[in-house]
Amino acid sequence: MRFLVDECTGPALAQWLREHGHDVFSVYDEARGMDDPDVVQKANLDKPEPTRQMPSEDSCLVCKDLTG
Repeated sequence: MRFLVDECTGPALAQWLREHGHDVFSVYDEARGMDDPDVVQKANLDKPEPTRQMPSEDSCLVCKDLTG
């Protein structure tokens, strides 16, 4: 499963997910300071073209305080 883990969750969750075999993009580790709208946009753009605007069973956005 693919996870996009927002910066506010910190690196520990992202590391745990990686250790359990998941594909993880950690905002904390790879794009610190990314704005919430950009995080959501990245989550949508990382999906395959046909499912970009639909919920997907193979990906998950993990955040603590999404606003917008």
